Amino acid sequence: MLRLWLTVLLLALLTTRPLLAQETVALFADDITYRTATGQLVAEGNVEVYYQGNRLSAERIFYDAAAETVRAEGTIRLEGPDGVVILADLVELSTDFRTGLVQGARLIFQQQFQIASVEGARTGGRYNTLYKTVASSCSVCAGAPVPIWRIRARRVVHDEQAQRIYFENAWFDVFGLPVFYAPRLRIPAPGVDRAAGVLPPVATTSDFSGFGLKLPYYFPLGRHSDLTLTPFATTTGATILEAEYRRRFESGALRLAGAYALYDGNGVSNRAFVLAEGAFALPRGFRADLRLHRATDRSFLGQFGYSDRDRLLSYGSINRVRRRDLFDLRIEGYQTLREGEPQSEIPIMLPKLDYRRIWTVGSSVFGADAGVLGVVREAGRDVARLDLGADWNGDLTLDNGVLVAGFADVEGVVYQVGDDADFPGTRSRLTPLVGAELRWPLARTTAGATHVIEPVVQAVYSRALGESDVPNEDSVSPELDETNLFALNRFPGIDRRESGLRLNLGVNYTRIDPSGWTVGATLGRVLRTESNDEFPEGSGLRGYSSDFVAAASLALPSGFSVTGRSLFDSALEFKRAEMELDYASRRFDVNASYTFLAGDSADPVLGSVTERQEIAIGSRYRVRPNWDVRGEWRYDLADSRSIFAGGGLAFGNECVEAELTVSRRFTSVNDVPEDTRVSLQVNLVGLSGDRGTEDWPAQRCRGI
Repeated sequence: MLRLWLTVLLLALLTTRPLLAQETVALFADDITYRTATGQLVAEGNVEVYYQGNRLSAERIFYDAAAETVRAEGTIRLEGPDGVVILADLVELSTDFRTGLVQGARLIFQQQFQIASVEGARTGGRYNTLYKTVASSCSVCAGAPVPIWRIRARRVVHDEQAQRIYFENAWFDVFGLPVFYAPRLRIPAPGVDRAAGVLPPVATTSDFSGFGLKLPYYFPLGRHSDLTLTPFATTTGATILEAEYRRRFESGALRLAGAYALYDGNGVSNRAFVLAEGAFALPRGFRADLRLHRATDRSFLGQFGYSDRDRLLSYGSINRVRRRDLFDLRIEGYQTLREGEPQSEIPIMLPKLDYRRIWTVGSSVFGADAGVLGVVREAGRDVARLDLGADWNGDLTLDNGVLVAGFADVEGVVYQVGDDADFPGTRSRLTPLVGAELRWPLARTTAGATHVIEPVVQAVYSRALGESDVPNEDSVSPELDETNLFALNRFPGIDRRESGLRLNLGVNYTRIDPSGWTVGATLGRVLRTESNDEFPEGSGLRGYSSDFVAAASLALPSGFSVTGRSLFDSALEFKRAEMELDYASRRFDVNASYTFLAGDSADPVLGSVTERQEIAIGSRYRVRPNWDVRGEWRYDLADSRSIFAGGGLAFGNECVEAELTVSRRFTSVNDVPEDTRVSLQVNLVGLSGDRGTEDWPAQRCRGI
């Protein structure tokens, strides 16, 4: 049958009431009849009415101009401008959709949370009242008619204007069993981004604190900030209040978090920590970052599972990075939580300023940099440092494909040292450097793959002039690996510089397969004309020749990758070895690593160094579409004991997310004993618009 369309002109002809004529109305139907005797307009067959953002669809609609009512029958669907959908068997509404009665009503919010009722009413253009209701976001199947959770109530009021849902005489059921009763219950309407209320609780157990319960409460503070307060109580008597404040600004964001223990359950009161973080965009491309992390004592964070850090970093910085210059100004300090490490000897950078600028002239690049460093301690050495430097590098490609590069660098440093008799007064050092590099990339393409071999030879000469014996604040732990094999200075900072003539030798290999997998490898070492004994023994750089550095990697298009790197001497005695394996897919993830660091009972730079050998593995496996199993394990091979073990079981679908985690720490440090922790968190997805944290599939009914 023909689809008919009527606009406000037709409706105005059919009624003398001006109400409908004031707003545009569109009506679609397979058949429309006007009954002169009753003054009714009857639309039948795939009927749809659009009015003020509302959409009403039904099998049959009766419009009574005299009574100013619209009656819908059949399979009825009413969609409001706020996205709320009402399904019903019978609906009778006023012509402006502001009041009416509904039979067999079901409200659907965000296509997820549903409220079903026997009957309902609409009043005031904003209140939807339902009677004898059941609310849930769980799917219901014929073979499993009881949802995982539901809220049963005698009466429910949905306030569209306030965006709230009110339940009266409400029971909360789990698998059909009532577990909680509330005479009055209010929740934000699903779809509301921010509303005050209780967040999902978290239950925990710990050897230290016993059984505990966290009950977060969320407070929105205007449009750009919020506050979450979380009371935390345990069976040992611990009383803790956790807090998190967040605020967004036009130019950045600020976050304040912390916890205060009025009593920790073990005889100690007034324990706390605070963490403040912020990032802001400043004029002219500058950026400001800040972080403040402090605790009242060294064991509070670890005992209650807030953090396992043994040094807390605090800093403030202003920086800017542009194409040709870099500016970085920062102050930085640590609070130590380590046993036997006095806080008074921990340095504070106050300040650290670095600036660098480059200029390009033809194929040459010129650079200049300047820096200022101030290091202060409550007890111990204080240092003020000024450094200035300039550098040049240029390169060209010969006809045979050889890449030739040259470079030069000069750096001057002035120190003023206090409270240290080993470095009296002012000290200075000037270090010029020159060098050249040859690279010859050789490529061969076959039907199966592309192979690239690149030998690299780099000659560098530098000499420290003046006083080379200066305080070492930033170059304590250098290491040799494939990333700095061709670095001009392998000390991580400025206080130590490599001297003498050295030859950096290496070869890189890459295999690129058309199917998408690649293999890479690097092998190299450093040769010197002078022994450099300022490097630690385990760094691989000490003496006339360095240890060999080797690295290899394999990456497959399936998501599997493996990387390895090692440091060994001419006798093939390993000083350091690392290997990491990664695989990631939609159903299975795994990360495994092995680390070996050789020990040295009498390292001339670092002192006694203990051998370390450790394996670690973490994995996640989706056993079923709605079930995840997760695990983590760290094991000390040198001491033959576990360091940490943990696992978790997670379930999720369209209406609930639940995660149970168990972990065990096998080490005791900083007054934090070995500990076993268990945590359970349940999130009701769909309630208050929460769409969950993962893409869990919805429950499927058998036969569908």
